[in-house]
Amino acid sequence: MRKGILYVSDVLEQLIDGTEIRELVRQHCRAVLAPLSPNVQAKLSEPLRYSAGKCMGYPAVWLVQKALDASLPEMSERLGRSPGPLYISLTTSIADDYLDREPNVRPAHMMILYLFVFGALAEPRWMHAEQLDHWRRNIFPLIEWFILNQGENVRASESAAFVELAGRRIGAFFEAIAYGLVGGEGSASGKRIVSLAGDFGCWCSDLDDIIDVEADIAAGAHVTSPIKLVMDHSPALRQAVIECNADACLPVIHSEGFMSALAERQFDRLSALVHKAESAGLTSLAQAFVGVKSRLARTLLEIQTRAPSPKVREPLAASVA
Repeated sequence: MRKGILYVSDVLEQLIDGTEIRELVRQHCRAVLAPLSPNVQAKLSEPLRYSAGKCMGYPAVWLVQKALDASLPEMSERLGRSPGPLYISLTTSIADDYLDREPNVRPAHMMILYLFVFGALAEPRWMHAEQLDHWRRNIFPLIEWFILNQGENVRASESAAFVELAGRRIGAFFEAIAYGLVGGEGSASGKRIVSLAGDFGCWCSDLDDIIDVEADIAAGAHVTSPIKLVMDHSPALRQAVIECNADACLPVIHSEGFMSALAERQFDRLSALVHKAESAGLTSLAQAFVGVKSRLARTLLEIQTRAPSPKVREPLAASVA
Protein backbone atom coordinates (compact mmCIF):
# COMPACT_ATOMS: atom_id res chain seq x y z
CA MET A 1 0.00 0.00 0.00
CA ARG A 2 1.47 3.34 -1.03
CA LYS A 3 2.67 5.82 1.57
CA GLY A 4 1.21 9.28 1.95
CA ILE A 5 -1.98 9.62 -0.05
CA LEU A 6 -4.29 6.64 0.30
CA TYR A 7 -7.13 6.05 -2.12
CA VAL A 8 -10.06 3.90 -1.07
CA SER A 9 -9.94 2.19 -4.48
CA ASP A 10 -6.44 0.88 -3.70
CA VAL A 11 -7.30 -0.02 -0.10
CA LEU A 12 -10.36 -1.97 -1.23
CA GLU A 13 -8.40 -3.92 -3.82
CA GLN A 14 -6.36 -5.49 -1.03
CA LEU A 15 -9.24 -5.79 1.42
CA ILE A 16 -11.56 -7.68 -0.94
CA ASP A 17 -8.79 -9.46 -2.85
CA GLY A 18 -10.16 -7.74 -5.93
CA THR A 19 -7.16 -7.42 -8.24
CA GLU A 20 -8.56 -9.70 -10.96
CA ILE A 21 -12.00 -8.11 -11.05
CA ARG A 22 -10.50 -4.60 -10.98
CA GLU A 23 -8.37 -5.47 -14.00
CA LEU A 24 -11.39 -7.00 -15.75
CA VAL A 25 -13.36 -3.78 -15.28
CA ARG A 26 -10.43 -1.73 -16.55
CA GLN A 27 -10.13 -3.88 -19.66
CA HIS A 28 -13.88 -3.73 -20.26
CA CYS A 29 -13.89 0.07 -19.99
CA ARG A 30 -11.37 0.30 -22.83
CA ALA A 31 -14.40 -0.14 -25.09
CA VAL A 32 -15.18 3.58 -24.70
CA LEU A 33 -11.93 4.40 -26.51
CA ALA A 34 -12.90 2.41 -29.61
CA PRO A 35 -14.26 5.38 -31.65
CA LEU A 36 -10.95 7.27 -31.31
CA SER A 37 -7.81 7.11 -33.40
CA PRO A 38 -5.02 4.77 -32.22
CA ASN A 39 -2.86 7.78 -31.34
CA VAL A 40 -5.52 9.31 -29.08
CA GLN A 41 -6.32 5.91 -27.57
CA ALA A 42 -2.67 5.60 -26.57
CA LYS A 43 -2.71 9.04 -24.92
CA LEU A 44 -5.89 8.25 -22.99
CA SER A 45 -4.89 4.73 -21.98
CA GLU A 46 -3.42 5.66 -18.60
CA PRO A 47 -6.13 8.17 -17.62
CA LEU A 48 -8.70 5.49 -18.49
CA ARG A 49 -6.88 2.89 -16.39
CA TYR A 50 -6.86 5.27 -13.42
CA SER A 51 -10.53 6.24 -13.73
CA ALA A 52 -11.81 2.73 -14.51
CA GLY A 53 -10.08 1.38 -11.41
CA LYS A 54 -11.87 3.69 -8.98
CA CYS A 55 -14.06 2.44 -6.16
CA MET A 56 -17.32 3.52 -7.84
CA GLY A 57 -17.01 0.55 -10.20
CA TYR A 58 -15.14 -2.66 -9.59
CA PRO A 59 -16.17 -3.40 -5.93
CA ALA A 60 -19.82 -3.60 -7.01
CA VAL A 61 -18.85 -5.96 -9.84
CA TRP A 62 -16.82 -8.00 -7.33
CA LEU A 63 -19.89 -8.35 -5.10
CA VAL A 64 -22.03 -9.64 -7.96
CA GLN A 65 -19.31 -12.07 -9.02
CA LYS A 66 -19.13 -13.51 -5.50
CA ALA A 67 -22.90 -13.58 -5.12
CA LEU A 68 -23.33 -15.50 -8.37
CA ASP A 69 -20.14 -17.54 -7.87
CA ALA A 70 -19.41 -16.53 -11.47
CA SER A 71 -16.24 -16.89 -13.51
CA LEU A 72 -14.36 -13.90 -14.92
CA PRO A 73 -15.51 -14.69 -18.49
CA GLU A 74 -19.13 -14.76 -17.29
CA MET A 75 -18.70 -11.41 -15.57
CA SER A 76 -17.13 -9.99 -18.72
CA GLU A 77 -20.18 -11.14 -20.67
CA ARG A 78 -22.55 -9.58 -18.13
CA LEU A 79 -20.64 -6.29 -18.26
CA GLY A 80 -20.87 -6.34 -22.02
CA ARG A 81 -24.65 -6.68 -21.85
CA SER A 82 -25.14 -3.82 -19.37
CA PRO A 83 -22.22 -1.37 -19.24
CA GLY A 84 -24.28 1.80 -18.76
CA PRO A 85 -24.64 1.85 -14.96
CA LEU A 86 -20.92 1.13 -14.51
CA TYR A 87 -19.93 3.93 -16.87
CA ILE A 88 -22.23 6.49 -15.23
CA SER A 89 -21.10 5.47 -11.75
CA LEU A 90 -17.44 5.94 -12.70
CA THR A 91 -18.13 9.48 -13.92
CA THR A 92 -18.90 10.39 -10.31
CA SER A 93 -15.36 9.44 -9.26
CA ILE A 94 -13.89 11.72 -11.92
CA ALA A 95 -16.18 14.56 -10.84
CA ASP A 96 -15.23 14.02 -7.18
CA ASP A 97 -11.54 14.13 -8.05
CA TYR A 98 -12.09 17.35 -9.96
CA LEU A 99 -13.93 18.98 -7.04
CA ASP A 100 -11.26 17.75 -4.63
CA ARG A 101 -8.49 19.31 -6.75
CA GLU A 102 -6.76 15.94 -7.01
CA PRO A 103 -3.28 16.40 -8.47
CA ASN A 104 -3.73 13.26 -10.60
CA VAL A 105 -6.65 14.72 -12.56
CA ARG A 106 -5.87 16.38 -15.87
CA PRO A 107 -8.03 17.46 -18.83
CA ALA A 108 -7.58 13.95 -20.24
CA HIS A 109 -9.58 12.56 -17.32
CA MET A 110 -12.47 14.88 -18.14
CA MET A 111 -12.39 13.47 -21.67
CA ILE A 112 -12.77 10.01 -20.11
CA LEU A 113 -15.83 11.29 -18.25
CA TYR A 114 -17.43 12.32 -21.54
CA LEU A 115 -16.52 9.01 -23.15
CA PHE A 116 -18.18 7.14 -20.27
CA VAL A 117 -21.34 9.20 -20.81
CA PHE A 118 -21.26 8.53 -24.55
CA GLY A 119 -20.67 4.83 -23.84
CA ALA A 120 -23.74 4.73 -21.61
CA LEU A 121 -25.84 6.55 -24.20
CA ALA A 122 -24.79 4.01 -26.82
CA GLU A 123 -26.55 1.30 -24.79
CA PRO A 124 -30.11 2.65 -24.42
CA ARG A 125 -31.60 -0.66 -23.34
CA TRP A 126 -30.19 -0.29 -19.82
CA MET A 127 -32.55 2.63 -19.21
CA HIS A 128 -35.70 0.56 -19.60
CA ALA A 129 -38.63 1.25 -17.33
CA GLU A 130 -37.50 -0.72 -14.27
CA GLN A 131 -33.92 0.61 -14.38
CA LEU A 132 -35.14 4.17 -14.85
CA ASP A 133 -37.45 3.76 -11.86
CA HIS A 134 -34.47 2.59 -9.82
CA TRP A 135 -32.51 5.74 -10.67
CA ARG A 136 -35.48 7.94 -9.88
CA ARG A 137 -35.98 6.26 -6.49
CA ASN A 138 -32.34 6.04 -5.43
CA ILE A 139 -30.11 8.47 -7.33
CA PHE A 140 -32.22 11.57 -7.91
CA PRO A 141 -33.01 12.03 -4.18
CA LEU A 142 -29.27 12.09 -3.49
CA ILE A 143 -28.86 14.95 -5.97
CA GLU A 144 -31.63 16.88 -4.26
CA TRP A 145 -30.14 16.15 -0.82
CA PHE A 146 -26.69 17.37 -1.90
CA ILE A 147 -27.98 20.62 -3.38
CA LEU A 148 -30.42 21.46 -0.59
CA ASN A 149 -27.90 20.82 2.19
CA GLN A 150 -24.93 22.78 0.87
CA GLY A 151 -23.91 25.25 3.55
CA GLU A 152 -25.63 23.14 6.22
CA ASN A 153 -22.79 20.65 6.64
CA VAL A 154 -22.06 21.29 10.29
CA ARG A 155 -25.71 21.11 11.35
CA ALA A 156 -26.25 18.03 9.20
CA SER A 157 -23.15 16.30 10.52
CA GLU A 158 -24.65 16.38 14.00
CA SER A 159 -27.59 14.26 12.81
CA ALA A 160 -27.02 10.51 12.63
CA ALA A 161 -29.81 10.26 10.05
CA PHE A 162 -28.09 12.76 7.77
CA VAL A 163 -24.78 10.93 8.12
CA GLU A 164 -26.43 7.66 7.13
CA LEU A 165 -28.08 9.28 4.12
CA ALA A 166 -24.75 10.72 3.01
CA GLY A 167 -23.32 7.20 3.00
CA ARG A 168 -25.88 6.26 0.38
CA ARG A 169 -23.91 8.20 -2.23
CA ILE A 170 -21.92 5.07 -3.03
CA GLY A 171 -24.53 2.48 -2.07
CA ALA A 172 -27.13 3.75 -4.53
CA PHE A 173 -24.71 3.54 -7.45
CA PHE A 174 -23.57 0.07 -6.40
CA GLU A 175 -27.21 -0.98 -6.50
CA ALA A 176 -27.56 0.37 -10.03
CA ILE A 177 -24.49 -1.56 -11.22
CA ALA A 178 -25.68 -4.76 -9.56
CA TYR A 179 -29.18 -4.23 -10.95
CA GLY A 180 -27.78 -4.23 -14.49
CA LEU A 181 -25.48 -7.19 -13.94
CA VAL A 182 -28.12 -9.50 -12.43
CA GLY A 183 -30.78 -8.56 -14.98
CA GLY A 184 -32.96 -6.41 -12.77
CA GLU A 185 -34.89 -7.26 -9.63
CA GLY A 186 -37.31 -9.69 -11.23
CA SER A 187 -36.19 -12.64 -9.13
CA ALA A 188 -36.00 -12.89 -5.37
CA SER A 189 -32.29 -13.65 -5.67
CA GLY A 190 -31.76 -10.55 -7.81
CA LYS A 191 -33.45 -8.35 -5.24
CA ARG A 192 -31.25 -9.73 -2.47
CA ILE A 193 -28.06 -9.16 -4.48
CA VAL A 194 -29.05 -5.58 -5.34
CA SER A 195 -29.86 -4.89 -1.68
CA LEU A 196 -26.52 -6.35 -0.55
CA ALA A 197 -24.71 -4.22 -3.14
CA GLY A 198 -26.30 -1.12 -1.63
CA ASP A 199 -25.30 -2.11 1.91
CA PHE A 200 -21.76 -2.90 0.76
CA GLY A 201 -21.52 0.45 -1.00
CA CYS A 202 -22.47 2.22 2.23
CA TRP A 203 -19.76 0.23 4.03
CA CYS A 204 -17.24 1.31 1.38
CA SER A 205 -18.42 4.90 1.84
CA ASP A 206 -17.64 4.66 5.56
CA LEU A 207 -14.15 3.35 4.78
CA ASP A 208 -13.57 6.22 2.35
CA ASP A 209 -14.64 8.69 5.05
CA ILE A 210 -12.15 7.17 7.51
CA ILE A 211 -9.32 7.52 4.99
CA ASP A 212 -10.23 11.11 4.08
CA VAL A 213 -11.25 12.45 7.48
CA GLU A 214 -8.46 15.07 7.63
CA ALA A 215 -9.01 16.30 4.09
CA ASP A 216 -12.78 16.35 4.60
CA ILE A 217 -12.49 18.52 7.71
CA ALA A 218 -10.21 20.94 5.87
CA ALA A 219 -12.64 21.05 2.93
CA GLY A 220 -15.75 21.62 5.02
CA ALA A 221 -17.30 18.35 3.84
CA HIS A 222 -18.53 17.45 7.29
CA VAL A 223 -21.39 14.99 6.82
CA THR A 224 -19.47 11.81 7.65
CA SER A 225 -19.51 9.43 10.60
CA PRO A 226 -15.81 10.00 11.52
CA ILE A 227 -16.30 13.77 11.58
CA LYS A 228 -19.46 13.42 13.67
CA LEU A 229 -17.34 11.42 16.13
CA VAL A 230 -14.76 14.24 16.23
CA MET A 231 -17.44 16.86 16.82
CA ASP A 232 -19.04 14.81 19.57
CA HIS A 233 -15.69 14.59 21.39
CA SER A 234 -15.74 18.13 22.78
CA PRO A 235 -17.06 21.67 22.12
CA ALA A 236 -13.52 22.75 21.24
CA LEU A 237 -13.23 20.13 18.52
CA ARG A 238 -16.70 20.97 17.23
CA GLN A 239 -15.48 24.54 16.79
CA ALA A 240 -12.31 23.31 15.12
CA VAL A 241 -14.41 21.37 12.62
CA ILE A 242 -16.58 24.45 11.97
CA GLU A 243 -13.39 26.40 11.28
CA CYS A 244 -12.07 23.63 8.99
CA ASN A 245 -9.04 23.33 11.30
CA ALA A 246 -7.93 19.77 10.61
CA ASP A 247 -4.61 20.21 12.46
CA ALA A 248 -6.42 20.81 15.75
CA CYS A 249 -8.29 17.54 15.28
CA LEU A 250 -5.25 15.35 14.58
CA PRO A 251 -4.58 14.23 18.18
CA VAL A 252 -8.08 12.76 18.40
CA ILE A 253 -8.10 11.39 14.84
CA HIS A 254 -4.90 9.45 15.47
CA SER A 255 -5.89 8.29 18.95
CA GLU A 256 -6.53 4.65 19.75
CA GLY A 257 -10.04 5.32 21.03
CA PHE A 258 -11.12 7.14 17.88
CA MET A 259 -9.99 4.39 15.55
CA SER A 260 -11.42 1.72 17.85
CA ALA A 261 -14.85 3.33 17.64
CA LEU A 262 -14.67 3.50 13.85
CA ALA A 263 -13.36 -0.06 13.65
CA GLU A 264 -16.26 -1.33 15.76
CA ARG A 265 -18.71 0.27 13.33
CA GLN A 266 -16.91 -1.27 10.35
CA PHE A 267 -16.78 -4.74 11.90
CA ASP A 268 -20.43 -4.58 12.96
CA ARG A 269 -21.52 -3.66 9.46
CA LEU A 270 -19.40 -6.43 7.95
CA SER A 271 -20.94 -8.92 10.36
CA ALA A 272 -24.37 -7.76 9.22
CA LEU A 273 -23.31 -8.27 5.59
CA VAL A 274 -22.10 -11.79 6.37
CA HIS A 275 -25.40 -12.63 8.06
CA LYS A 276 -27.47 -11.12 5.24
CA ALA A 277 -25.52 -13.02 2.58
CA GLU A 278 -25.83 -16.29 4.53
CA SER A 279 -29.56 -15.76 5.01
CA ALA A 280 -29.91 -15.21 1.27
CA GLY A 281 -28.08 -18.46 0.55
CA LEU A 282 -25.16 -16.61 -1.04
CA THR A 283 -22.44 -18.73 0.53
CA SER A 284 -19.52 -17.58 -1.62
CA LEU A 285 -20.32 -13.93 -0.93
CA ALA A 286 -20.64 -14.58 2.79
CA GLN A 287 -17.23 -16.29 2.80
CA ALA A 288 -15.76 -13.37 0.87
CA PHE A 289 -17.05 -10.94 3.51
CA VAL A 290 -15.47 -13.12 6.21
CA GLY A 291 -12.17 -12.77 4.34
CA VAL A 292 -12.58 -8.98 4.33
CA LYS A 293 -13.13 -9.06 8.11
CA SER A 294 -9.91 -11.02 8.58
CA ARG A 295 -7.92 -8.32 6.76
CA LEU A 296 -9.71 -5.26 8.11
CA ALA A 297 -7.85 -4.75 11.41
CA ARG A 298 -4.47 -4.55 9.71
CA THR A 299 -5.83 -2.17 7.08
CA LEU A 300 -7.29 0.19 9.67
CA LEU A 301 -3.97 0.18 11.52
CA GLU A 302 -2.18 1.19 8.32
CA ILE A 303 -4.66 4.01 7.81
CA GLN A 304 -4.22 5.23 11.39
CA THR A 305 -0.42 5.17 11.40
CA ARG A 306 0.21 6.69 7.99
CA ALA A 307 1.61 10.20 7.69
CA PRO A 308 -1.02 12.97 7.68
CA SER A 309 -2.68 13.13 4.28
CA PRO A 310 -0.94 15.57 1.90
CA LYS A 311 -4.19 16.18 0.05
CA VAL A 312 -4.98 19.87 -0.01
CA ARG A 313 -8.51 20.93 -0.85
CA GLU A 314 -10.17 24.28 -1.00
CA PRO A 315 -13.28 24.57 1.18
CA LEU A 316 -16.20 22.76 -0.44
CA ALA A 317 -18.34 25.86 -0.76
CA ALA A 318 -15.62 27.48 -2.86
CA SER A 319 -15.04 24.42 -4.98
CA VAL A 320 -18.67 24.17 -6.10
CA ALA A 321 -19.29 27.89 -6.52
